[in-house]
Amino acid sequence: YPSEPSRVLAGMDIGIRKSTDGGENWKESSKGMSAYTLTHSARDPEVVYASGQNTEGMVFFAASGDFGDTWQTVEFKGEPTHIQVNDMVSVLQNGKEVLYLGTNKGLYSYTFEK
Repeated sequence: YPSEPSRVLAGMDIGIRKSTDGGENWKESSKGMSAYTLTHSARDPEVVYASGQNTEGMVFFAASGDFGDTWQTVEFKGEPTHIQVNDMVSVLQNGKEVLYLGTNKGLYSYTFEK
């Protein structure tokens, strides 16, 4: 976490875990959200994105502006299921933030309108 290096988020099959003491202790940050990649927003480094596969097998990303206390989720509906997200990056492009997700079934992107 840029402003506080002792704060760490880790994604895994069973959800996202967070630590506020450099990894000495961990607690649950999300439940039922398998997240394998995490990145910071290119526009606001205090916002973190997580991506992976939800319980229905849909590719998604979730955003948190409060170090994983709450998450807002965006699913890519109508896309193939059982997609594995391998990498994710946030960039500023033409004045807008764009989130790219590299998967085993191609590249997905999401453009933030604000």
